Formats: sequence, structure tokens, C-alpha cells
Amino acid sequence: MRHSDRKRVASKAGKAGLALPALSVALLASPGCDCGGKLQAIPTCAVGSVSGRACAPDTRTGVSGADVAVGDSDCNGFAYEAHETTAPDGRFTVLDVPIGTHKLVVVAGNFRRDYVVDVAAGVETVLPDERLCFSEDAARIAVVTGRGDRIEQLIEGLGLRVETLLDGTPDGWASSAKPFLLDGARLLEHDVLFVDCAAALRSGSVDLGTAGEAETIASNLRQFVAKGGSVYASDWAFLFPALAWPGQIRVLDPDGAPRSPFPTSELQGFAPQTIRARVSDSGLASYLGKSTVDIAFPMQSGAQSLHWGLLEDSPPAGAALIEGTVRTCADERCQRAGGSAVNIPLAVLFSPLPNGASGRVIYTSFHNIAQPTDDVQAILRYLVFHL
Repeated sequence: MRHSDRKRVASKAGKAGLALPALSVALLASPGCDCGGKLQAIPTCAVGSVSGRACAPDTRTGVSGADVAVGDSDCNGFAYEAHETTAPDGRFTVLDVPIGTHKLVVVAGNFRRDYVVDVAAGVETVLPDERLCFSEDAARIAVVTGRGDRIEQLIEGLGLRVETLLDGTPDGWASSAKPFLLDGARLLEHDVLFVDCAAALRSGSVDLGTAGEAETIASNLRQFVAKGGSVYASDWAFLFPALAWPGQIRVLDPDGAPRSPFPTSELQGFAPQTIRARVSDSGLASYLGKSTVDIAFPMQSGAQSLHWGLLEDSPPAGAALIEGTVRTCADERCQRAGGSAVNIPLAVLFSPLPNGASGRVIYTSFHNIAQPTDDVQAILRYLVFHL
């Protein structure tokens, strides 16, 4: 199912954070009816409950903050729908569900799982894990590979299938990734786009092509997200969302506005360094079970520059997910650390259209290579299911 056809129940709630608030149970009923001039009470429906665990296709990874909707009609034929939000381990319980057969839908970002459940009076119906795990193709995923990241490995480790894998390295950009991104209709056949760090990197610059090509790619990304698709980009791939939404992704850069080609030597984050960062988003902190994480910005083998994409501030239409105090570059070659930037966003989220009426964009200045702990892996597993 394409993202433009998908009902996104409550996955867009709350641009300021990823945690989706539990919605109250709505039971539409009438106190009685006037039957032949006599008021007769409508029978109260017997109820039961439904519980289960939302999970990734690997069955090991719980999906936190997903919306669970149970509903159809009650025993009197009145419309009924209840919502709950999954806990950090993916578990949920929906109480006081009228007896009968109901639709159960789990939605996390662009990922969706449908199920039919039978509810009996006074009984807790416990659904087996495998019944609510997302399928490997629950969302149509495209990945643009780069030289600094391997998000596709993490996605596949969750049991999800990458439908379209595009070569964004210097050898493959012109023949693989760029034609795809220039084709708006083909992009719209997908639900989520991931762009690895150092995609479109040529001669030390992130280069999306000619001015016309760069604007077409930016326009296609805007249309993709406006129609419900979501985009994730990491580190040197900042240029993709920065060109599409220049007011939202603002990298600390002495020359100001984003442009293509963009020399990576102008990025201001110093490497190597490891940051003890604060988790600003409550849903993410709950999933991790802690409010601080260790994030490394390593010196990568074969890198043309040590600089990384240090953001200036949070997006006006979104929020910082993770923040920290970091060391900046002291000189253009970034061979030594300079001063400190305090409370700088290291991961941000925004929804370009108001009231969550579009897909989401997530940018992380870090990625899943050479990390000293599992913190970043856990963060990225959470973010995948909020796109």
C-alpha cells in the first residue's frame, strides 16, 4: 500500500515530540429510545479486554509509541473505537471493549498492521506476538547509500525489507540515486526514504548536481513528505533536507544558506569526540530507559574531512530529540578542537505542514558507525518506526 493511500490514524500526533499520547476511549451510545411512546433503555454491552505487543518483523524489537485502535460497533450496533499507545516494550492493553468481533490496527509512522480480534465477556484476549509484528514490507522503504553510514544494515536487522537500494557513492550517484530522486513519481511509490551520510559526496563536497537538478530533488522531497512520506538523513546528508526545507535544517556554517555543492570542510563539528548527550524527547527517553546517552563522532578511515554536521538550532516547526554540548572546529581543516557549543541539537524532528498533516523529517548529526555503546543503535531502532 502506498503512503498516499495509507490511513495514518494517530501517528502524526505531536510535532514537538515523538511520544504519541494515548487517546481516550470513545463509545457512542444512546441512553434509550422512544419505542411506541415508551422509553426503553438500551442494554449495556458486556465487555472484555485486548492486550498484545507491537513489534518489528524480527519479533525481538518492541515498537514504542505506536497507536493501537480497536473498533467497529458495539452489541447494539453503535459505532465504537478505542485507542491506546504502546509502552516502551511495545505492550498495550485496551480495556472495556464491547464483546464481538473488532478490527485492530497498529500504526507507527508509515508502518501499519491490521488484525481481527474476537472479544468475549469478562475475558482478556491476549494476542500472540507474531500476530502484531509488522510484516517485512509493512512500509515501502528506499535507501540512498553513502560512505559514512550503514542505516540499511540496521533496517534489515529489524527484519524490514529495503525495497529500493540506491547507490549514492561517487561511483553510483549519477546512474543510481540521482535518477531516482529526480523522478518524483517513482519516489512517491515509497513510504520512507533514508539517506546515508556522505551520499552524493564528490571531491569533498556534497553535490546533488546542477542547480536545476538540486532544486528538482528538493521539490520532489517536499512533495513526497507533503503526501505522507517521511525522510531520514544523517550527518553529511544534511544537504538533502536543508535544500528542501531551508528554514528547518540550519547547519552551523560561516557562509550561511545551504547550497549544492556544499564543501564538508565548512561543517563545524569536531571529530573525534564522544558526547554525553541529553535525551529531550520524553517518548524516546522512556524507550531507552534513561535520559542521557553516549554518542561518538569518530575519525573514520578514508574520510576526506573530520567535520560533521553541527546544527545551529532546533527546527521552528519541530523539536530537538537529543541535545548536547560539543566541541567545534578551531580551523578550516578541523585538525584541532576549538570552543564549545552548548545545548546543540544532535537529532531533530519536524513535520513541514501544520497540525501533523504531512510526513515527518528526521535528521541526526550522528550515525550507526563506530559507536562505543548500543545507545545510537537503540535510538535509530526507535526512530525507524516514527517515520
